[in-house]
Amino acid sequence: MCCGHRDSTSPDPWGCFNDNQNWQSCGCGNKLLSGRSGCSFGRDSCTETRWHPDYSPRRHHAAEVLLLHRLLTLPGRFFTDNPSDADLLLVPHLGKTACIASWARSGRKESCSEYACSCAKDLQQEMLARLRKFPSFEDPQLLKRHVFLFTSSLQSVAAAYPAEALLVHFGPKPWRGARNHFLVPPLICHGGLPEERQTRLGQTSTRNVFVFLVLGLQRKDVLFNFRYQLYQGLLDAGSKRPHLNIALLEIFERTAIHSANVSEIWQIAERAVFCPVPPGDNPVTVRFFRVLLSGCIPVLFTTLGGGQSSIPTDSLAFWSWDEAADFYGSSPSHPSPTVPLFARGAQRSLQRMRRNYSLTDSLPFADTIKYEDMVLFLDRSVVRDGTLLDSLLAVPEESILQKQAAIRRIRHLLLYRS
Repeated sequence: MCCGHRDSTSPDPWGCFNDNQNWQSCGCGNKLLSGRSGCSFGRDSCTETRWHPDYSPRRHHAAEVLLLHRLLTLPGRFFTDNPSDADLLLVPHLGKTACIASWARSGRKESCSEYACSCAKDLQQEMLARLRKFPSFEDPQLLKRHVFLFTSSLQSVAAAYPAEALLVHFGPKPWRGARNHFLVPPLICHGGLPEERQTRLGQTSTRNVFVFLVLGLQRKDVLFNFRYQLYQGLLDAGSKRPHLNIALLEIFERTAIHSANVSEIWQIAERAVFCPVPPGDNPVTVRFFRVLLSGCIPVLFTTLGGGQSSIPTDSLAFWSWDEAADFYGSSPSHPSPTVPLFARGAQRSLQRMRRNYSLTDSLPFADTIKYEDMVLFLDRSVVRDGTLLDSLLAVPEESILQKQAAIRRIRHLLLYRS
């Protein structure tokens, strides 16, 4: 049974993949929805016309589906029957998809959280047990050529992948220069951007929104303090400058959204100059890529690295565990990975995730893409003291034009082509 109730008195709507590999949503909370998404889970290029609380917040994880499909459909000359002759040994397992599907099949039980990937643990362990039956998996040199797909963050891996193997994921890299961790962007479908003639403040006839902010302010009973200050600060500052077009949109984290039309939401980003991207409880936020691919300049809030940080003092921290603590309104604790990320025998003290992550360690293709040319970094204090809008107005028009041009040059590198 795809959609149903755990029992007759406690409605527990959820979603699943139907026979056509489309996600069928059964609703959000206690409200049943009759509609379903017409988009496949990663196989086809598709722009959703309606928001589905089960499907829409998760479709970007389908990057692994498309990657596996692309690799398996390469011409025959790319394949060999001899593992020793292969440059890469692809493991045809969809790690994140298994987490989502097992959580849905459980009826959305909290103990089966897709982000802890609890109910997919047995499946992943079974997959690893099968691999151990192959001599190539037990060969230390060939083990390094195995490729595992898990297009999510490392925090949600259930079973430990071999630390020596190649792991494709969203980031961040667990340590600087981790060459066997290959970062890829989330799956986002966007069309081309029209040519624009720039005017004052980087605005055009099509890009006529000065600031666009879309975010969730709370999850269950937890209010995200930094995000609330950001939202309220822009709301107050905008009321004092009615000539500026400032668009604010609140979403409910991972569940629902005020607007039922997904495409309408990101069409606002396609008309905006600046799009603040507040930090969350995870280094990787799909919102960053959505606004960037929309041609809007992402505004990131950070501080200089250094001190007890493991990134150079001249690097800007893209994300830190302190921000995760602020996200939950708690005190920061020493971070630990969900799974072992280091080879067997490594010192236990090393099996900790770093407190801060630089832009290079957090985003895909950072050795090729100069993200700093497209992103505006502001100190977190501008949100605390209410000077964010003044800071944005102070950005020289020449700098705005340069960042918009840089986005146009590289956006194709972050898109999955059908």
